[in-house]
Amino acid sequence: RLALLAAVVLAGFLVPAGDARAGRLVDRTVTELTGLEPVMAQLRVGTLRSVAGITGMKLRNPAEFQDEMMLDLPDVFVDYSLLALLTGRLHFTKMRIHVRELTVVQNEDGALNLHALRAVQRRGGDTPQRPEQPFQVDVLELQVDRVVYKEYARDGTLRIQVFDVNVT
Repeated sequence: RLALLAAVVLAGFLVPAGDARAGRLVDRTVTELTGLEPVMAQLRVGTLRSVAGITGMKLRNPAEFQDEMMLDLPDVFVDYSLLALLTGRLHFTKMRIHVRELTVVQNEDGALNLHALRAVQRRGGDTPQRPEQPFQVDVLELQVDRVVYKEYARDGTLRIQVFDVNVT
């Protein structure tokens, strides 16, 4: 009984520390891949299962764009293969992504915020390339609610188009 109590107490200390380390890893990885600063309300990492979930994730626009947020993801969940991860591969047996809103902005100089994404810059625009790291997703559940397009003109006018796509 004492060993069981010790294990429960130890798990209580390790899980939050693991979530904090995982949070720093997610921040660093998202920033490295996108060049944008992520904000997360909560990150949960499974202790007995190889699962992770993020609630309230947002990606900020680069500084040269007036709108603060580019992407609002209220829910991201992954069930991943730990064995694949240990061998240097990313294998997600299930991935669920809910995009509440993607805001595409064209600033006064004609630049698009999407072109500021580091992944797009590495590809050289629209030229498709293979991913640098092996990546596999078995089941993807994607929900996209809304895409907003904002065009800021040099004369100060703003044109906004809202597309309620509601794709599940």
